Amino acid sequence: MGMFNIFNNDTIKAQQLQMHRIEQSLEATTCCVMMADADRNIIYANTAVQKLLKDNEAELQRFYRPFQPAI
Repeated sequence: MGMFNIFNNDTIKAQQLQMHRIEQSLEATTCCVMMADADRNIIYANTAVQKLLKDNEAELQRFYRPFQPAI
C-alpha cells in the first residue's frame, strides 16, 4: 500500500510540474490565449490578451459600453 502512495505522489508531482511549464509557456508567449468554460465565462487570459484589451479599452467601450478589462 505504501508503494502505491509513493507512485501516486510522484505522479501528482510530475503532473504539477507539467502544468507549471504549460502555464509559464502561455504567459511567456506574445500570442493571445484566452479560455472560456461551457457557459462562456472567461476562465483564463494570458498577459498578451490582457495587454490587448487594455490597449484597446476605449475602442471596445464604443461597442460594449460596460466593458472594463479586469487586470
